[in-house]
Amino acid sequence: MSEEPSSGTPRRLAKNFRWQAFFQRCAEPLFVLDRRLRLLFVNHAWEVLTGMPAAQAHVLICRRSRPTTVDDSNEDILAHALTPSPEVLHGVSERIRRLLPGRDAAERWWDIDFLPLRQEGEQGGHLILGRIRPVPGVELAGETPLSEKLVNLRLRRVERFSLDAWNSSLPAMRRLAAQVRLAGQVATPVLLVGEEGTGKQTLARTIHYLSARRDGACAVLDCERLPPTAVAALLFGERAAGRAGVTAVYLREPAYLPRDVQLRLCEMIARSNGPGAEGTTAPRILAGCAMPPAQAVRAGRLLDELACALSLLVIEVPPLRERRSDLPALVERLLERACADREARVTSLSADAWAVLRGYVWPGNMRELYAVLRAAAGRANGEQIRVVDLPAELRRAVEREQTPPRPAERALPLEQLLEEAERRLILLALRRTHGHKARAARLLSIPRPRLWRRMLKLGIVDTEAESSSSVEDAKDEE
Repeated sequence: MSEEPSSGTPRRLAKNFRWQAFFQRCAEPLFVLDRRLRLLFVNHAWEVLTGMPAAQAHVLICRRSRPTTVDDSNEDILAHALTPSPEVLHGVSERIRRLLPGRDAAERWWDIDFLPLRQEGEQGGHLILGRIRPVPGVELAGETPLSEKLVNLRLRRVERFSLDAWNSSLPAMRRLAAQVRLAGQVATPVLLVGEEGTGKQTLARTIHYLSARRDGACAVLDCERLPPTAVAALLFGERAAGRAGVTAVYLREPAYLPRDVQLRLCEMIARSNGPGAEGTTAPRILAGCAMPPAQAVRAGRLLDELACALSLLVIEVPPLRERRSDLPALVERLLERACADREARVTSLSADAWAVLRGYVWPGNMRELYAVLRAAAGRANGEQIRVVDLPAELRRAVEREQTPPRPAERALPLEQLLEEAERRLILLALRRTHGHKARAARLLSIPRPRLWRRMLKLGIVDTEAESSSSVEDAKDEE
């Protein structure tokens, strides 16, 4: 009995790859890595871009994490460029920007999208589908090219603060996304209003990365905790933010600034947004506050001039309790971020854990949700968060919300109840004696004068007198 030919070579695996013909016709450079990170398949566009034929490419093993130099061979340079990150090996899709030394400026940087595809069977692992997109131009820091590590750090930061993270079907969130896009196209100050932890600082960075001044830094100044002199020095001093490559400043709770600093901030905003401000180096002002500006002005905390200067574009950020339908997407994104620095990945929640998250009111909003997921992921055993992994305070709060309230204790007015009981007994005795008070008093075992006094106090009609008067009326008629 003849043995079947070995199917373990990369060339034969490529031949048996089902989507080979489909990928071969694709205009973008595509490649596939097997679970040992060997090049399983490359299409024609990949061969044109790299200048390496498919037969030679199949010998590459893409496990080189160290950046290459111009002295390295073309094979080593390509092997490094196509090496996936540890996150991709754990099944997370990612885009990585790689530097190819020695190439033309137009092809020096590549954006490579890695898409892991889980393999079934005993061997497991992932097939990794990759796509290459050359980045036009060269990113520089002054006259020096940025390092590959710094470029990827900047790229991941831009992706983290992209507007895609705020996608929602809720009308309030769609309106917020439209306002953020508008804010990214203009240079006026922006005021973000919302409760603590709703993501105002994240939205401010999103606006910055959508703007034309995205290449500069965005500084965050906490006006409540930083000394006012430090805030003033960073805004107006010799080493002000605008002179240090900072093109945007986010002011957290500007109402905590002293009045003189608020006045100087008004003047800076007026100069940077007035006529002839095209060449100014002053950073754009983005601000966030939990209290609406009109209320802060009435409370005497925020100057009316500064409130007007910041309110050219006001964006209201809804609290998390009004975004219950967005909770699955938020949990997925924040859980991925919470596990970024962990070897063990947590990818899902049990049904009872989901019930607790949906039943909680989230007074701390997104900030509290992230803290809960990070703590639960640290306690989880395996890839799923169970209800016991959630903080005990959270579970107790949900139990209190779901437990029906106790019925209010009914009052027991003793005097009123005793009078009502006495009234009923007297009326019963009078009915049995046909209104005769003396006989009713004997039936109740009390003196007749006492019965008379109690009847007057309780407002009981003298039935005996009524009956006698009715008899006299009848005689008169006769």
